[in-house]
Amino acid sequence: MSRKGQAPGALTRQDLRAVHEGLCDAHSVGVISWSSGRAGLLTGTLSVHLDLAVAPLARIEMRIRPQAPSEPHMAFLGTVALVRACVNGLHGDWPRCTHVHRYQVTGDETAVQMPDLLDLPLSATVRADAYRRSLEAFADVAKVALRHPYWRDPPGRR
Repeated sequence: MSRKGQAPGALTRQDLRAVHEGLCDAHSVGVISWSSGRAGLLTGTLSVHLDLAVAPLARIEMRIRPQAPSEPHMAFLGTVALVRACVNGLHGDWPRCTHVHRYQVTGDETAVQMPDLLDLPLSATVRADAYRRSLEAFADVAKVALRHPYWRDPPGRR
């Protein structure tokens, strides 16, 4: 344990505040890489540098399910899922909508609807540029600066 009983690498209230309010430098490093998983799940991973001593390495992940290509999930991951976005997703009693979850130092998550975050109509096909725009909008919400070049189209998408 370190820093007043916290596990090594744990984020403090100050760390979370710095990340959520854009008070620490968070920027992409390199180009998104894509991998295929079970049932054709595509996962894009983009490395992120955080200007925090306890957790300098983070990443943004984008997951695309072939059964629901217009419902990508994105997450800004450090030692925890700092920010997550569900595009056209279901949450509680809400209608299908884009919403964002934020990790709180208590271990809870808050969720807010963000219908204006991006416009990705429900569809059986999605162009790669729509995924790129989704990543850009998510990075803006997560307060991560994207440094060029950062994008590579997902395999099989144009």
